[in-house]
Amino acid sequence: MIIPTGMVHDAAITAEGIRELQCEKCHRPFFLRLARTGKGRSTASFLENQEKAASQAADLAQARLEWKLASGVDPVPCPHCDFYQPQMVKEARARLFPWSIGIAAVAICHFGLGYLLSVVLPSAPGLVFFLPGIMALGVFLLLRQAFDPNRAPSAAARLRKRFPQPSYRTLEVAQAASARVREHAQA
Repeated sequence: MIIPTGMVHDAAITAEGIRELQCEKCHRPFFLRLARTGKGRSTASFLENQEKAASQAADLAQARLEWKLASGVDPVPCPHCDFYQPQMVKEARARLFPWSIGIAAVAICHFGLGYLLSVVLPSAPGLVFFLPGIMALGVFLLLRQAFDPNRAPSAAARLRKRFPQPSYRTLEVAQAASARVREHAQA
């Protein structure tokens, strides 16, 4: 027997925006283009208004999109002095080392299991078992934290190769680039 429970409404809105930032090194303004997607989900029970739930999902998607466009950054340097802002360095680390959080979780679980075994079974290989987990955690977190494109030219080159989108000196140039991208997408 099938029991109707309601519907889940999903909405996704994609848009592009231009965000102005001020460089922390040279204190000059610059602009970057951001393309983001906002997603929303709403559930309506069987007897509720389905149109209202769809509208709520769309409203949530729009609100999330606006927040992402207002606060998002891409790892691009200042066009005046080639300095990466601290929030961009943080974003670059998250994009280049997404696996480091997973490895840290595995290392912590490995450590916890080793400790638990050493407590429960006195004959278990205690420190020898969980020491590799601690070492792996330290190495991977050190690699992630050591990545700084402002200090190492090779790191900056790696970022430019992986994320080739530019930043712009003026709003007019950023708007013109955005218009060219839209025209190319429509063609």
